Amino acid sequence: MYSLILIISGLLCSSIGNAQDYSNPQRSFTFSTAYAEKIFNSNEGLVDFPISALESYGALFDVATSSINKSWGARLLIATLELPLSYWFTFSLAIPFHEFGHARAAYAFGQNYSYRTQAFGKTVSAIPNYWLLGLARLITPPFFFPGTGSAWTSHQGAPRVNSKLSEYWGIGSTTIITSAAGLNNQSLFAKKIAHGIYSQRGHISQTLHYFMNKVSGFVYSLLDRRHNALLSVGSSDISAVIKGYQNKGYSITHGDIELQSLLSLISGTSYALLKGYYDYIAHGDARVSSPELFNVRIPDINSYINAKGLSLEFVSGYRFSDSLFFDVAYELIWKGEPVHQLTPMVRFDVASLNPSLNSLWLCADIVIAKGVGGSVSADWEPFNDRHTSFWRRFSYFAALYFHNGYSLYGERNISALFKENTSNFSGFAGLRLNY
Repeated sequence: MYSLILIISGLLCSSIGNAQDYSNPQRSFTFSTAYAEKIFNSNEGLVDFPISALESYGALFDVATSSINKSWGARLLIATLELPLSYWFTFSLAIPFHEFGHARAAYAFGQNYSYRTQAFGKTVSAIPNYWLLGLARLITPPFFFPGTGSAWTSHQGAPRVNSKLSEYWGIGSTTIITSAAGLNNQSLFAKKIAHGIYSQRGHISQTLHYFMNKVSGFVYSLLDRRHNALLSVGSSDISAVIKGYQNKGYSITHGDIELQSLLSLISGTSYALLKGYYDYIAHGDARVSSPELFNVRIPDINSYINAKGLSLEFVSGYRFSDSLFFDVAYELIWKGEPVHQLTPMVRFDVASLNPSLNSLWLCADIVIAKGVGGSVSADWEPFNDRHTSFWRRFSYFAALYFHNGYSLYGERNISALFKENTSNFSGFAGLRLNY
C-alpha cells in the first residue's frame, strides 16, 4: 500500500538529520479509526490521510534536494522540474477524496456505493473502498498525460432523508448534495492545507495541491460546458447541480460556479504559498507561513455548493499567544436562497499551564445557523524528545462532532441521515507518528 511507502519515507527523512534546518516544518502521519470509511463515514477523519501523505512528500522533497539546492539557479531548476511530479501526486490524492465525497453523501442517505476508475482505455468497476481507489489513481496518469482516465462513484438504492430536512432543503436537493459533494470535499481539502500552514506545517510542495483543489469548481464547470457543447447534454456533477437548481427556480449558471471558485483564490494562504516559492528560490527556505497583521490572520475564502445555492466562507482568526488562538468563519449563500452561518473556534494548549504535559491542544467550535452544531477535539503529544526513541514520536488524538442538517457545514459533512434524525453525533480517535 502506498501509505506504507510514504510512512517509511518520512521516517528515513527524519533520521537523516537537518541538512536544511530552515526547511523542516512540523510533520506527522496520522492513523485514525476514521480510515474505516463505511463505519465512520467521515470527511473530517478521512482527510487526515491525504494531508499526511502530502507532508510525507514534503519531507521527501527536502531530503532529495538538500545537497543540490545551493544556488538560486539550482533551486529554480528544482522547483520547475518538480512540478510534473507534484501535478501527478495532486490528482492521486484529490480524485479519491473527491469520490469519497460523493460516497459519504450517498451513504448518509442510506445508499450503498462502489467506485470505478479508468486508465489506458480500461475500466475497473466495483472498487469497494477509498484505499483501493487511491492505489489505482496513484498509478493512473493525470489529465493531459497519455493514458489518463476518470473515476466515478456508483450508488445504489433510493436516498432516505428526514421529511423535515427534505422540506427545508427543497425539491431534488439530495441529488444536488450528492453531486456537489466531490467538489465540496476538494474545497475542504484546500481548507485543511491552509489550516496546516497556519499551524506551522506549511511547505512549498503543498502549493499545487492547494491551488488545484481551490479551482476545482472552475475546472469542472469549464469541462462541463465543453461536454455540453459537444454532446448537447450534460452528464457531469455540475450538470446535475445546475439542473437541480433550475428545478428549484434558482438562476444559477456555470459562470456563477466558476466565479466563486476563482474568488476563493483571493486568500491569505494563496499569497503565502506564492511568496513561499519566491523565498525558496531566492533564499532556500521551503517553509510557508500564513500572513498576519497585528496577530490577525489574513482571511481565506472558501467556496461551496449547497442545496440552497452557492456559498462563500470567510475564515480568519486572532493569535493571542503561541498557545491560544481564536478563529472565526462566516459563510453566506450569495446566489440562491439566503443562508448565513457563523463558526467561532478556540484552540488552547493546556501545556502552557502545566508544562509536564508537553503539548495538549484542546479545540472547540460551534456552528451557528438555522441548526446548531459543533465539535470538540484533543491532541496530546506527551514527549518533546521524539528523536531519542521511535515510541516517543507518537501523539494521540480524539474528536467528537455534532452535525446538524440545518447548517451548511452539517449538510456537507453529516455522516448519517435516516428517517427520524436531522442531526447526529460522530467521532473518531487515533495516533500520529511525528517526525
